[in-house]
Amino acid sequence: MDQSQANRVVCELFETRYAALVRYVYRSLGRLSAAEDVVQEAFMDLYKQLAGGAQIEYPSAWVFSVARRRVSRENRRYRETTALHEQLEALDHAAQGQVQPAPFALEGSDLIRVSALSRREEEVLLLRMEALKYMEIGEVLGISSGSVGALIARALEKLRGVAHV
Repeated sequence: MDQSQANRVVCELFETRYAALVRYVYRSLGRLSAAEDVVQEAFMDLYKQLAGGAQIEYPSAWVFSVARRRVSRENRRYRETTALHEQLEALDHAAQGQVQPAPFALEGSDLIRVSALSRREEEVLLLRMEALKYMEIGEVLGISSGSVGALIARALEKLRGVAHV
């Protein structure tokens, strides 16, 4: 595929999937600017791959998969940075004789994860809510479409159980 064709494919996909992908990433990161950055980088990766001659059968699933990996890296980096800041703050307080336990708070995407669903079930539902087909979800997560269906069914059953409690 030449650069012109790669540009056309990426532009079409960007127009149809950008908003859904940002929503998906935002739910995982809880920060809109970080979500937009991750999505833009994923689309740039897609363009580079296509312009470089790569054959990508499901570009939509490919972009979601790349974004998902970037979310994992971003979350890890954010946790590491946050932990370092908390440690430094604790050292500052200890040096001043004001040792206080760190407050426990859930915010953003952490609130979503506190549920009856496993992380995998939550992820499958979020991808399905973004209108990905079972086959595309399977491609993103590296599982079969049958497993996707089973995870969705199990997740919905759990949610029904939580709703009745």
